[in-house]
Amino acid sequence: MNSTRNRRVKHTVVGALIAAAGLGLAVAPASADVLLSDNFNSYTSGNLMGQGPWVQVPTEPASTLPYDDVQVSGGAVVLTPGDGTTTAGQWVEAALTPAVKRTSADQSIYYAADISVTSAAAGDYFMSVRNSGTSKSYAAQLWAKADPADATGTKYLLGLSIASGGLVWGTDDLTLGQTYHIVAQYLLTGSANGSTDYANLYVDPADAATQANDTPYAATSSNTGKSSGLANLDLREGTQPLAPLVPISPTVTLDNLVVSTDFTSAAVTPEPASLALIGLAGAFLLSGRRRG
Repeated sequence: MNSTRNRRVKHTVVGALIAAAGLGLAVAPASADVLLSDNFNSYTSGNLMGQGPWVQVPTEPASTLPYDDVQVSGGAVVLTPGDGTTTAGQWVEAALTPAVKRTSADQSIYYAADISVTSAAAGDYFMSVRNSGTSKSYAAQLWAKADPADATGTKYLLGLSIASGGLVWGTDDLTLGQTYHIVAQYLLTGSANGSTDYANLYVDPADAATQANDTPYAATSSNTGKSSGLANLDLREGTQPLAPLVPISPTVTLDNLVVSTDFTSAAVTPEPASLALIGLAGAFLLSGRRRG
C-alpha cells in the first residue's frame, strides 16, 4: 500500500516539476524536422574542426597564411577573424541530415542560434547555409557591421543576403556583447510557384509558435544565384584587409545552434531554469527506482 502511494506521490511531484518547467520551455512539435542541432557542450576547448560533424568548407579560398582556427570555448563557438598579416579566417561546416532539395513546392529552412557580437567593423558575413560539395551557392548569409550612425561605438546592425545579392541591413540597433536569439529563414520557392527566393531574419522572436506574429528584423529576396538545394550549415571567420583598408569582419560568440524545417523548433531556446527542473524530475524518478 505504502509503495503504491509513494509511486503516486512521485509521479505527482514529477508532473508538477515538468509542468513548472513548461512555463519557461516551449516544446517543438513532434513533426518538426530538425536537420542539425549542436550546443557544443560535449567538445574539448580548442579547434572546432574535427569535433562532432564539423569539417573545413571545401570552397574556402586557399590561403598562404595559417588559419585562425574556429574555436570552442566554454561550450560555445568563437569566430575571430584572421588579421590578414599572420593568420587567415577559417570556414567550417556541418552537414544537414537530410539535405533539402528544391522541388515543385515551396520549402522553408530555418537556422537559429544564440549570438553575441563582441566587435563589429565595416561589415561581413559569418553564418549561412549552402549546397553540397564545391558548390558556392550560399543562402541566407548573416552579416554584422558597426552602426555608422552610432557615436558610442557600442551598437551594431545585422544584415541578410541571398547568394551574391540582395543584402538588406536591419535598422534597429543591437548592443555589442549582448546575447540575442536569431532565426534566419530561407524559402526555396517551388518550381511551380515562380523564380524568386525569399529570406527573413528574426531577432528574439516574441511568438515562437506562430511565425506570422513576428516582424522580421530584415527581409530580402532574389531571383539570381539561387541554390538547387541546401546541404550544409557554414560558420565563417573573415580575414581583415591590410591597412590602410578598414577592418570588415566581426567577432562573434555562438551557441545553441539549430537547423530545422519548422519555425517553432528554431525559435525556441530552452531556459536554463526549465532544463534544471526537468533534470530534477528525472533524478527524482531515478532515486525512487533505486530505493524500490
